[in-house]
Amino acid sequence: MPILEETKSKILPLIQDLLDKTVFFETKENCLYTHFLGAKSEGLTFSNIEETLSVEQIMSLNLDNDINKELFVGFLNAFVNYYNKEPSTVFCKNKQFCFNEMGNRFFKRYGSNLSMCFIDNFESNFEILSKYDFKVNFLNFQENGFQERIFDCIANNFLVLCSGYCLTKPWADDILEISSMDNANRLVIFFGPQSAFVSMINLKRLCFF
Repeated sequence: MPILEETKSKILPLIQDLLDKTVFFETKENCLYTHFLGAKSEGLTFSNIEETLSVEQIMSLNLDNDINKELFVGFLNAFVNYYNKEPSTVFCKNKQFCFNEMGNRFFKRYGSNLSMCFIDNFESNFEILSKYDFKVNFLNFQENGFQERIFDCIANNFLVLCSGYCLTKPWADDILEISSMDNANRLVIFFGPQSAFVSMINLKRLCFF
């Protein structure tokens, strides 16, 4: 089942008393802010969105549409914050620190022989991870031909480290499907604030930013 559809079925029983509540979305400088009952989330976007929708409307969105996916993922993360009584998920304000911390953790656990498919859009994040001498294949999801390269990158590596923004695209389902082929037990980890909800469906995420 696709990630977002699986999550929708998971939260439906939890929101029956919240269907008439409103969710406000606004975009500022490639960041989509979502506000829901005092909880909020942030996420990367390349769209210009300003919407107020009820929870019922959000749950009825056609998730074949990319902007609808961004709205739905924004709501999911704000809902998880509301449900867990956490006020917000935010971008790491010091990415150099966070990616160094990430690199340290991977190095301690797997050593420098770790092979990684890193899917993001910031070259600087890749440069930080590459300092640990991991074998890192960097895929920039904004580049032409990105989707044609996903298969080889995942197939030839153990760890798939993936920006939470990908959860707003069909790539996320492709990534999980490819990673499980050949019974190779590849590890897929999503990072960043747009991945806050994935723990609800037992996917792994890095939670320190």
